[in-house]
Amino acid sequence: MELKAIVFLICVLMCNEATCDDGGILQIHYPNISIEADANGNITLQSGADASVYVIPGINGGSVYFDGEDLLYLIKVINGLPPVWKDHSSIGFFHTAFGGENVNVKLEAIDPENMKMEYKVVAGTMPPGLTIDSNGSRITGKVPDVDALYSFTVRATNSYDKYADAVFRMQIIERNQCLLNHPCQHGGVCLDMMGDIPYQCNCTEQYSGMNCEIRCSTNSLGVKNTSVIPEAMMSAYLTRENYTATEGRLGSTAGEGKGWCGENDNSWLQIDLGSLARIFGVISQSYSGTYYTGSYFMSYSVDGTNFNDLMDSSSNTTSKLLLNGTSNSASYTTDLPDPVMARFVRLHPVSYSSSHYPCQRVDLLGCYDEDNMSP
Repeated sequence: MELKAIVFLICVLMCNEATCDDGGILQIHYPNISIEADANGNITLQSGADASVYVIPGINGGSVYFDGEDLLYLIKVINGLPPVWKDHSSIGFFHTAFGGENVNVKLEAIDPENMKMEYKVVAGTMPPGLTIDSNGSRITGKVPDVDALYSFTVRATNSYDKYADAVFRMQIIERNQCLLNHPCQHGGVCLDMMGDIPYQCNCTEQYSGMNCEIRCSTNSLGVKNTSVIPEAMMSAYLTRENYTATEGRLGSTAGEGKGWCGENDNSWLQIDLGSLARIFGVISQSYSGTYYTGSYFMSYSVDGTNFNDLMDSSSNTTSKLLLNGTSNSASYTTDLPDPVMARFVRLHPVSYSSSHYPCQRVDLLGCYDEDNMSP
């Protein structure tokens, strides 16, 4: 027996915890065993004839590392099987839905090792409005109202990155939303559409909204709301010192509650609605019997340059229609004889306290005309 082998055997027999280092060839550190070769050396494990060499991890499982890689894990990955898709129907992965319908399709791939599955679309396009849900096991959402056939590939991947693909086909059948739901109210005429907008209601002049549900004569155009009519869209001419046009919104408490105040009857307050609207009425509010606008007239424009005065059609003469204001903080609504189409509206004070100046806070009633919808 060679000397090195004898040294090794003595260390094993006599030491519960020992280090045997003879030239760096073999070291034993109980309870761990570390085998190291000299620089540029090799470690060879070789069995006798017709025998085997076994590398056995702990009883409760363990790892065998080579150059930082877990060899047992790599073996499992190599030997692991990809997922297997479970057919959704006798004709495969095919689903039919009607336009506007909510769908819920379960994704079912079986993993031989019972690992958790992850699903994602790797080719094609799902119908707009559909997604794989947050749990990653279902296709959910509302399909568009179109006639179309969609084809897309869903990949099921397990923890070993083994995957299986399945091609899904989804047939969407467009249906007449007007006949199905009769959505248009107040005499509106329904026009069936396709795509993201399933139908359109052509409303009568008095109504607006997706379903003609908005009564224009009582609907605020949002003058009192800065998110609808920003400050830059309120302007005035001959404004009294220390007052601003944006203070002329209904309910404003700015300017000591007086709102917008002009110098005299040559002043006016202008509102830019941002788009064309049908205007049905004006709500006016003053401050007190000292700071008020008792009456006023209105001019309007579609381009901000050419303005028309609202005329009194009941008069035998061509005179401007006077609208009633108030002499206190209570609001007063004046309905126009006929709605007017405009983007820009000017309100011109006529009567006010002769010892002071006209002050006013206002809102407009009507419907925005774009696409027959309110903003």
